[in-house]
Amino acid sequence: MPNHPNFADPSGRITFTNAAGAVAPNWGRITATTSTSRQIQFGLKLSS
Repeated sequence: MPNHPNFADPSGRITFTNAAGAVAPNWGRITATTSTSRQIQFGLKLSS
C-alpha cells in the first residue's frame, strides 16, 4: 500500500446557493478518505 491517503470526492458536485446567492460554506471540501487508516506493524527478533 502506498504511503498516501486516498481522499474521497469533494462534497457537492453542483454549486448550490442560498436565496442571497451565497455558496454553501462546506461546498467542495474533502472531509473523508476512501481507504482505512494507515496501520503499522513492528517485529522483534531476539537471539541469544
